[in-house]
Amino acid sequence: MTIKKETKVDEVHSYGILFDGREIFLMSEIDDESLGELIKNFRLLENKNDSPVTLYMSTRGGSCDSGLGMYDFIANSTLHTTIVCFGFCYSMGPVILQSADHRVCSANTTFLLHDGISGICADKHQDAMNAANWEQSIKEKMYDILAESMSESTQEDIGKIRRKLSTKMKSDWYLNAQEALQLGLVDEVR
Repeated sequence: MTIKKETKVDEVHSYGILFDGREIFLMSEIDDESLGELIKNFRLLENKNDSPVTLYMSTRGGSCDSGLGMYDFIANSTLHTTIVCFGFCYSMGPVILQSADHRVCSANTTFLLHDGISGICADKHQDAMNAANWEQSIKEKMYDILAESMSESTQEDIGKIRRKLSTKMKSDWYLNAQEALQLGLVDEVR
């Protein structure tokens, strides 16, 4: 694949990547398109060399499936990845953040954790039941990812963290950067 490189500005605005700095930018809704762009950008950098990557992220969240795809891809990448959050890190954002080797946020980043909504609708009773079961399984995956990272950072019991998450995330739970650091969602506040 050949990318016509006119300027560094073109790289960032057209592709969401700065090759020389090994920087990727995720400043959008989490959806199939942003998942595809993220994977392509990581693969481009993986094929260049194995130097660390920095992903800059500011997102209001989006699709659970696409977000979990991003989490899986970054968590399984061979590249050491630092994710730096600015502005807002909502909904699937904190889950994606947990995939990084080093998790950073700016001092004024706002976090939002909640169970989210799938957007699945169904006309038949059985389809509605299947959708509800699917939504519950997604919630459980999110709780597992967040609780594992928080437990590693704080040495707190993972079961206790999961119970706290399942209670607090039933409604929108907003956190500032320092609260996210204390809970173990980030490693560093800049």
